[in-house]
Amino acid sequence: MSKIKYIILAILFLGAPTVALADTISSTDFEIGTLNGWNKSPVSGTSALTTITQEGSGVNIATGSISFSAPSHNAVGSPTLGNGQPNPYYAPAVVPTTWTFSPYGTYAASLQPNGAPTFDNATSALGLTPTQNTAIKTLLTQQQQASGLGDPNPTNAAWITKEVTLDAGVTYTMSWNYIGTDYVPFNDGSITSLVYTGTGTAPQITVNNGVGNYALLGFTNPGTGDYSTGTYGSTGWQVSTYKVSTTGTYLLGFAVFNLGDTGLSPVLLVDSQPGNTVKNGQPFGAVVPNNPNAPVVTTVPPTTVLPTTTTTTTTTVAPTTTTTTTTTLAPTTTTTTTTTTTTQAPTTTTETPATIVEPTTPTQPPAQIDSPTTSIPIIAELPITGNGHSSSMAIASIMITIGVSIFMFNRKTRNYGKAS
Repeated sequence: MSKIKYIILAILFLGAPTVALADTISSTDFEIGTLNGWNKSPVSGTSALTTITQEGSGVNIATGSISFSAPSHNAVGSPTLGNGQPNPYYAPAVVPTTWTFSPYGTYAASLQPNGAPTFDNATSALGLTPTQNTAIKTLLTQQQQASGLGDPNPTNAAWITKEVTLDAGVTYTMSWNYIGTDYVPFNDGSITSLVYTGTGTAPQITVNNGVGNYALLGFTNPGTGDYSTGTYGSTGWQVSTYKVSTTGTYLLGFAVFNLGDTGLSPVLLVDSQPGNTVKNGQPFGAVVPNNPNAPVVTTVPPTTVLPTTTTTTTTTVAPTTTTTTTTTLAPTTTTTTTTTTTTQAPTTTTETPATIVEPTTPTQPPAQIDSPTTSIPIIAELPITGNGHSSSMAIASIMITIGVSIFMFNRKTRNYGKAS
């Protein structure tokens, strides 16, 4: 993606500051396949972690796909507050879930508390002062009191640190993914830090858009930390930012810790750039932070690939519908033509015999015809019906009748003459 696209995405995103364009920190990609160059604790014997369990594994190199199988759990709290507003501390029920995490390249660091190293040991290793340690604990207590859930006291921890060189005025980034292997209300958390190790006056340091040496990262309980997962959840791959006012050497650090207990330890994956997160076979993007000043990932998650597959499947169905419609029209036209032609034929045939019967009237006895004048009423009484053929036959009948009458009349006349 070009720089212009990143800038446009940053401008369009509403709310919290966004991470649009920044420099990765040199030699922090773990692609040598080891943790050489990083200070770490506790060290584990696992050289290439591929499965996350709820038990502590220490600090390891994670390689390829890293899986976590989470069980189901009931909801905790009420979805709404007494005034009807959404409850930011509500944890919905979860079903058994299979999570899969991949580094940006081949390798990432995996941190999970294991054994005796404590949170106090971790903050000291990160270069934070006792005052800063106390400030973090105070913030955790305040968040616990607001949510009413969990124990705010950190117990054991795991961490990594590396000395890096940063230029003044440049915004640098690292990437991380917090996985909560515990369930609400048992909270856990993580932090990142940047401490000046050069000489002279300490420069101004900004971490995750806040002036200071540290920032809260992922936590389990809803509404705690700067990003939260809920029961057995993941923040997805996020981006942390660092900016200094003086060019020099600095100690970059990450830590993850339990709160109130040492069981079901959380995991923090660390890499130079965001990797991929998959939940039950579907791409999972970065969660929105609780802190409005925290960085928001603006890179498009892999979920944008899915709509293309769905659209292709839908388009394939269209030709089937069109073929069915065309076939249905043909038999309709044929049936209509056949019916019309057959109906007209019997109408003409039926009328003809009715007309032929009409000429039966001339069967009156010839004895009634005494003279030529008596034949005229016979003509007037004949019905004129039917078509032209019927009229011709009627006239023929009349002519025959007249001829017969004349013949009979002449015969009488001859006979009458003979008699006299």
